[in-house]
Amino acid sequence: MKRKMIGMILVITILGLTGCTINVPVKTNTSETQDKNRSNTAPQETPSEKQDSNQTDPNQNASNSNQDSTPANKPDGTQQLIQQVKQLAIEGKTINSDGFGLGSSRDEINKKWGAEDKEDVDQMYYESRKAYFVLKNDKVVELYSADERLQNITKQEVQNALGKPDQLRQYEDGDELIYKAGDNSITFTFGSDIEIFISSDFS
Repeated sequence: MKRKMIGMILVITILGLTGCTINVPVKTNTSETQDKNRSNTAPQETPSEKQDSNQTDPNQNASNSNQDSTPANKPDGTQQLIQQVKQLAIEGKTINSDGFGLGSSRDEINKKWGAEDKEDVDQMYYESRKAYFVLKNDKVVELYSADERLQNITKQEVQNALGKPDQLRQYEDGDELIYKAGDNSITFTFGSDIEIFISSDFS
């Protein structure tokens, strides 16, 4: 017993003289430390990034607004045709007169269209073209058209496009809607066929 105590005292004495220390391992909570490290090293969002994330792409907004917007109502093909007929009447022409109109001469028409289908001193008939001209002193003073494009329009559609006619004439076999077109007049005739009649006289 005395020997053991003496041995321990010697060991302690030797350790004290040499300055050695005994390290005792300390157990640390590694999972808690890792969590702290993660929170410290997590990327932080800068103020500029926050601002960019709140802003929307103007091009994207424009694209969305274009998709949501509905196109404005546009005139249908019949309305456009009637407006075209009226505009040509102001120029003294019809939709199938190929540039000829009030004031054109017989020679001019014959050179381009050839001889008429029916020969007449004061009239030129081109039945294949659904067009004919009335002449005075060899100049066109009236022209008619029964073009195929006119055959499906109605009186109501004409009035929707051009408004109330300046004159309305009713006959047993059809009606006429007459409109002033600049210095000329245009008459829509609704009978067995639908015709337009252009004249420089408005009466």
